[in-house]
Amino acid sequence: MSVFSKLDKSTKDISKTKKTAKENKTFAKLPDGNYRARFFEWTEKSDKEKGDSVRFQFVVEHEDKALDKKRFSKFYDFKDHPKFSAEEKKAAFLIDIETLGGDVDSIESFSDLKQILDNLCKSLPLADVAIVTNKNNANYQNYYINGVHESEMDDSNSEDENEETNEDDNFFDEVDENLEKENNQTNEASNDDDDFFDDDNNELGIPEVGQQVQSIDGSKAAGPFEIVSVDEDAETVTIKNSDGKKKNKVSWSKLVFDDTPF
Repeated sequence: MSVFSKLDKSTKDISKTKKTAKENKTFAKLPDGNYRARFFEWTEKSDKEKGDSVRFQFVVEHEDKALDKKRFSKFYDFKDHPKFSAEEKKAAFLIDIETLGGDVDSIESFSDLKQILDNLCKSLPLADVAIVTNKNNANYQNYYINGVHESEMDDSNSEDENEETNEDDNFFDEVDENLEKENNQTNEASNDDDDFFDDDNNELGIPEVGQQVQSIDGSKAAGPFEIVSVDEDAETVTIKNSDGKKKNKVSWSKLVFDDTPF
């Protein structure tokens, strides 16, 4: 019996073997450099000889098709080493989890990390990772997780701000129900009003982030408020009170500075 016949006999489903081969092919040595890589899986392993370890799996997102979808894994062990103590390795492990967006401050034991890592697998954070070939052994590469990619952070911040704003919409005692309608009317009027700009003083009359607002015209909500964002196109602002509660889409025309309508 040939070797291949023996392999056929010992293989229940060759399609699974081919699938495994295809997946393993994506794990390849990458050129040194900075990459965007998405964290998608973690595994743990206990070995009597080698000790306990955790492995993070990443898949590269790259414009170059030769690099796109290539996978790599970052390995963590927690044994003492001449250069790094076990405690230092544990700390580095926590730093990487926090860098990926995990709430490390909330844990009371290492066992709590399982849920955090499972949550990260669901959110699939896109990380900025530097890959550097080991100077002492070219067969090994070091992976440095530098942070969540900027575009992901911007999206996350926008979602958080929208959720917080929605939760705080009721902090005004009386808010004009037709505020959005009035905003549109204000926008139409301002488009026809070229005198809105003061050319002599080069002042645009645009509210600024951080500027204090004494009150909101037509509202009984107690000020002062602080402007936290400005939408010049819609001529609205987002404001917050001293408790940090926010209200968005407030028309510039409603803002009162020093008891004088804007």
